[in-house]
Amino acid sequence: MDWWIVLMVDFRYHLVSLISVFLALAIGIILGAGPLQGTLGNQLTEQVESLRTERNEARSQLSDAQAAAAPQLGFIDGVGDQIIADTLTGRRVAVISLAHVSADNRSAVIGRLETAGASIDTRLTVTSLWTDDGSASLRDSTAAGLRDQLTSLVDADAGTNYILAAALTTVLAGQGDAGAIAHTLLDAGLITVDGALGEGAEAVVFLADLTADTTPATETASDTDDDDADADAGAATASPSPDAEATPSHSNDSLVAIIEKTVTVLPTVIAGSTPVSGDLFSDVLGTAPITTVASTVAGVDTMMGQVIVPLAVAELLTGAAPEGSATPGGRYGIDGSTVTMPSLAALRAAPAADGVGGGDDAVEDGTAGAENGDNH
Repeated sequence: MDWWIVLMVDFRYHLVSLISVFLALAIGIILGAGPLQGTLGNQLTEQVESLRTERNEARSQLSDAQAAAAPQLGFIDGVGDQIIADTLTGRRVAVISLAHVSADNRSAVIGRLETAGASIDTRLTVTSLWTDDGSASLRDSTAAGLRDQLTSLVDADAGTNYILAAALTTVLAGQGDAGAIAHTLLDAGLITVDGALGEGAEAVVFLADLTADTTPATETASDTDDDDADADAGAATASPSPDAEATPSHSNDSLVAIIEKTVTVLPTVIAGSTPVSGDLFSDVLGTAPITTVASTVAGVDTMMGQVIVPLAVAELLTGAAPEGSATPGGRYGIDGSTVTMPSLAALRAAPAADGVGGGDDAVEDGTAGAENGDNH
């Protein structure tokens, strides 16, 4: 076949394709501007109106629910303050939180502890540099510089996670050269401190995975108008061993190490929102060495959970055992935990136990335990 015949056939196929495309476009324009215009337009309008109605109904239901809950929250607020009053009088409590914990929740928990009579001299935050994979070399070098100051608290072959955890625990408890160690951690950017570091704490509250605000935001009229315009337009992880590598395979490993170390020296309450698989709070709940000696409080992004925290701290300090438990740690909260809150009767009946998990005697006991190999 001659070449010009092949070229003519190819051109014909190309021409037919172009005609088909333009013909389809023309038919679409005719139908869209004619019989289908009203149907499609009406359907879209009905859908937008339906969505707007559902949204307004949801807003109304939320407003009604908030109005109904307001008296109950007021009751919890007032009664809660009376329940926790004087339960921590004269006690020194340190509050340590993660970088993403909301300021509202942190302030609310600290406020309840102070209402209970506690002195919150140490308030520090663990920054993201403590867990970021990209900051592993920073953590390694910082741990190497601190190792000689912590020989009595860590094994000779301890990894970076446990050296840094021991350093932070030393700062919280006011042991040894706590001031110099704190400055090393501050200079490395691994922690920040709100105010000055106080003397050694008798107990620690660790705020983990709290991101929700204490008070729901109030919607304004301008927000509603903007929304209308928009509508019109369109498994628990186990704790790592001391010999684990410096760079954690799980971002929570280094944080779990902090809590593992702290609970051997100071009474510790780990507070968080409702546990979610894979978050720090869930990892802590799945680590037996922690939960046998520390208490946990879930739902601390609610007023009720915030009231429970001082009671859990007081229970550990007085040595009052949780109901039905043979170990000091209790599981508390409003997320289906074993018990909602510590027993007030047992708490009031328990004598104030000097040195039970806190104070100078307790710190010495915790240090001795570390030297005997209880700590990593």
